[in-house]
Amino acid sequence: MGNIKAQLAEIVRGTIKNSEGFNPAFMLMA
Repeated sequence: MGNIKAQLAEIVRGTIKNSEGFNPAFMLMA
């Protein structure tokens, strides 16, 4: 499960970089 969390963190970081108006609710889920 640690790997899944690491992958989610990378995806969230990439999405934030690509989208300035990112949804904060998704960050709370991750």
